[in-house]
Amino acid sequence: MKARRLTWAPLAHADLSLIKEYLRREVSTARALAATRGVQEAVSTIRENPHGWEARPEWGKNVRRALSRPYVIVYEVRDGREVVILRIFHGAQHIDAIMRGGEPESSNETGPCGPASCVYSRFSFRRRSRLGSFTSP
Repeated sequence: MKARRLTWAPLAHADLSLIKEYLRREVSTARALAATRGVQEAVSTIRENPHGWEARPEWGKNVRRALSRPYVIVYEVRDGREVVILRIFHGAQHIDAIMRGGEPESSNETGPCGPASCVYSRFSFRRRSRLGSFTSP
């Protein structure tokens, strides 16, 4: 069942802008555009089948998440037919803690963009070990 209406919350717009700007500055304009296009294609898929993705009731009533690797799109289905894109996260962020309104244990963590002072500094990341597995700070 296709949603009649699709809207973006201001935070979702800000998230996508930050992702695009970071990739443009640190990687390439082509990668920034590809990531943006990938998220927009995933959002189109969400609109076509809003109930086809994982429900996350602990984040709110009718809240779901979809993947556009490495990004996670958090959205809400309202009245069964309206989709609101709430947030867009990098998969390494502490999404569960953020969506529950809390912060992870450490605010001095680093993420895929380097030190906490980078563009993602307002978000929280899990720290990666040299072997590539996630570790707690």
